[in-house]
Amino acid sequence: MPIRSFAETPVHTLAPALAELATREWDQGTEHFQPTTFQVSQHQRRYRSPNVIPGELKARFNLRYSPVQSIAGLQRTVEDLLRRHQVRYTLECTCQGSRFIRRRGFCAAQSAMRWQR
Repeated sequence: MPIRSFAETPVHTLAPALAELATREWDQGTEHFQPTTFQVSQHQRRYRSPNVIPGELKARFNLRYSPVQSIAGLQRTVEDLLRRHQVRYTLECTCQGSRFIRRRGFCAAQSAMRWQR
């Protein structure tokens, strides 16, 4: 007979969602840009004691996205996946930098050196 748990463990709820996000094929990228990738950069639980089930778990992740994606589309996909896994969440999205594409064969150091002459 399985043991019934009365406590919700956020790690057990979030782990399958994070695994799916990490292994998801987001896109194929483009000729000049790698495919979108997902990485967990930090996770934190409130209690350090090994016998206390934390009431919440904070996770920070990074989506390095290709030009075929949009921030709004990525946010929608992440939220849909979290809901499907029944994760109770608060999602804060920030864009730390815009994606950019440089011309093939362009060398920033050579360009900077030309301007110095």
